[in-house]
Order: sequence, then structure tokens, then C-alpha cells
Amino acid sequence: MIGRTVVLCALFASACDRPSTQAAGGSRAGRGEEARDAAAPDPEVVRFATSDGWQIVADLRARHQGGLAVVLVHQLSSNRGEWAPFATQLSGPGSDRNERRISTLTIDLRGHGESVAGPEGPTRWQSFGNNRARWVTLEYDVAAAVDYVRQRIGTTRIVLVASSIGATAAALFAARSGAPVVGLVMISPGVEYRGIDVIAPLRAFTERRGRLLLVTGAGDAYSADSTREIETALRGDAGARVEVERYDNASAHGVSLGAQGVHPEMWARIERFVQSFNVPRE
Repeated sequence: MIGRTVVLCALFASACDRPSTQAAGGSRAGRGEEARDAAAPDPEVVRFATSDGWQIVADLRARHQGGLAVVLVHQLSSNRGEWAPFATQLSGPGSDRNERRISTLTIDLRGHGESVAGPEGPTRWQSFGNNRARWVTLEYDVAAAVDYVRQRIGTTRIVLVASSIGATAAALFAARSGAPVVGLVMISPGVEYRGIDVIAPLRAFTERRGRLLLVTGAGDAYSADSTREIETALRGDAGARVEVERYDNASAHGVSLGAQGVHPEMWARIERFVQSFNVPRE
């Protein structure tokens, strides 16, 4: 656990090195309600069921009722811990009151981390093999996460931030006509991870005015090629709602693209995109 914390802090130094609220602004008692409001909330471990019987384990950092919420979806063979510093950064104090309204939910996809209780008993992702039908069901995990955070936070505005195969699952859900997803960030996207086409869902998402941010390293060949293919496919009216952040001379994949010494500025870029959906507090 100590080793994992060190690695995460190395990846997200801007979040891990940030002084605590008390150190930065004096005693908590002296700042009263404003200090308690600004501090990043401690994560609450929550559990909820998918429509096909999996139990999903997640960390909720709840902010204000009705405020913007971000659901973060990890990549293959990882878990929700890869997002912990960034989720803390999003839910913590911002540069103004507007930026303190974000709740975050980081999930363990089925077969990963603690989400191993499936309808067939304990199951790990390795058993999915190359069975496309098994991988498509990752969408149900995202759907359950969005439904959970909607009920807990009472929000109608959700941004999905996802990596690699997790980004594919997020895109499948975002394409649903009734989904409350206003923005989607895909780090290291692929047009056909595990045989799942992502272009048709993205076209549906952008055509209903959803906004998309694609993030890739130019040296991550499949993801870089996929990003160009997605850009080409979404040209026209939908293309106006597609943003691309491409980092030259970087072959890192997923959250590793934002590591110190690679492109840590990626996290600020993603946060700006997320904050663009925020609204001033009344």
C-alpha cells in the first residue's frame, strides 16, 4: 500500500504536494464554514449493483447537491486507485468558489480491484479473454456508477473521464440518448479495443451536443492512430465539439501519460475541460 501511494504521488505531484487546507490557510476553526467547504472531502467507499448482477466498489467524494459530478473509469488491469490524487484535486479547493462544486466517483470495473463479485461468483478480468461479449458489459458498470451518483448528488450534469478500455466503456454509455453525460474525456482511446467499435457511439454522443476531449501521446501508436481516425470520422458539425490534446515524443499510455517527467500538464488540461461545465454558485 505504501508503494502504491508513492507511485500515485509521483504521477500526480501537483495534487500530492499541495499543502493541506489547514497549513495553507490557518486553523480550520478560524476559517469556519468556508474552510470546511473548501477542503477536499474524504472518500467514502460505496457499493452498488449493475443491471446484470455485478457488485461495483467505488470511492465517492461528495460535494454539493445538484453540482457537477465526474465519474472516473480506469484502464485494463488497473483499479480506481489510479485516479485518487486527481479525484482529490477535482473535489478540493479551486481558484474561486465556482470550482468547489465537483463531486467525484472513482470505480473498480468488473473483475478489477474489489469489484470481483459477479453473478457467477468471484471473477477476475483475465477470465474474459478475447470474448467481446464480456468486454461490452463494462458499459453496465459505467451506467450503474452514473445512476448511483445521480441519486446521491442529485445532479443532471456528469462528465466521464476514462482511460483506454475504460474510455471505450464510457463512450458506449455516453452514446445513450437519455444519458446525463455532458462531457467525455478519453485518455489513450482506441477505435476497437477488444473488438468494440467506438466511432459509432462517439458520433451519437457528439451529435446530441456532447463535448469530447481526446488525449494521446504521439508515440503510443495505436492510440495516436485511433485519435486521428476518430477526428476524421467526426468532422463536420460534430467535429466542432471535439478537442484533441496530442503530446509529441510521448509513448506512455493511460494515466502514465501524466506522470512527472512525461506530461504532468495533462491533468491541468483535463481539469480545465471539466471546469468548463461548471456553473457559478448562487
